Amino acid sequence: MKVTLQSYLLIIFLALLTSCCRSLSEKFDDILTIDLTQELTSITPIVVREISLSTGDDPIGHMSKFVPAKDGFFIMDAFRNTIWKFSETGEKIGKLHSVGNGPGEYSCVSEIDVYPNGDLAVFDFKTGKIHRYDGFLNFVSSIEIPERACGFSIGSDTSYFVNKAGDKHELNINLGHFNTADGDIEPIIKSKHKHENLAFGSGNTHFWRSGNDVIFYDRFTPDFYLIRNDSVSPYFSILSDDIPDSDVVKALVNATMDHQYSFSGIDAATIIDVLYAFKCDDILLFGLHSTPSRHICYRFSDNQMFSLNMNTPPFYGALQGAIGVYQDCFVTNKQPLDDGNPSILLYKFNN
Repeated sequence: MKVTLQSYLLIIFLALLTSCCRSLSEKFDDILTIDLTQELTSITPIVVREISLSTGDDPIGHMSKFVPAKDGFFIMDAFRNTIWKFSETGEKIGKLHSVGNGPGEYSCVSEIDVYPNGDLAVFDFKTGKIHRYDGFLNFVSSIEIPERACGFSIGSDTSYFVNKAGDKHELNINLGHFNTADGDIEPIIKSKHKHENLAFGSGNTHFWRSGNDVIFYDRFTPDFYLIRNDSVSPYFSILSDDIPDSDVVKALVNATMDHQYSFSGIDAATIIDVLYAFKCDDILLFGLHSTPSRHICYRFSDNQMFSLNMNTPPFYGALQGAIGVYQDCFVTNKQPLDDGNPSILLYKFNN
């Protein structure tokens, strides 16, 4: 039988892909495991700087996401379908509100990220498109995700990772990858439970950017992954008795389909989802969606783990946990005392 060059390359690619996917599951035996069954002492961070945001007479409605830029940072306001860009000192650089059906316009702002060169990527869930804008928020181009997806993260200039993706029948790809040349989503992690993407209580995203790295959480599992450029590797796992089993996931799915948005009948400590996960210097910080919510701080240098305490005056009015990483600090937002803009707090931990 005659084997063409294209067939030969395809065979090699499939072999490498199979090997890569197999190594993902095998590597979890050797990675960091964070034991949440032990008692934790609390740790209080120190505020490094508070940045007031200036937008004039047009205040931010809701700070849905924070993403660093090369010359400042972006803030997404999902309620108003708006993205703001600010300088390092909080001065407004630009505002993007381009709702419509034309080139460079979107139906809704579902998620944002940044390209390696600093351009802004805006995901529109309703149309399945990712729009690209330059550092001045001028429209550059658009691409369409090959299948349906609920979230995304930039891999490189032409490649993307997606979350809760699939066809019209079921979104059963928890983590997938595609590039603009191939046009198909490559499944990396499949869902473990039928229709789990329908379970209520999910956060808006399971991708969290810390500089050049992105942490991804595989919902209803103990497993977190690290995305760096176009590679994915197991990062850490949590040890807990509160990870939902298949019965709990099924109950959440059924409740959602019956429009009964309640956690009744589910143990309060159950980890419904992860709120955020960021790393900065020697610290890993992540939040768990349970009742009450839990905010965990892990220090790599001495393998110590703490419960985050932000109940001190500098943090009064601030969101518990973190919304991003900026200038080697964790970031949270602080609500205004009047009808003005929120500010952002940059904070660190003492050794």
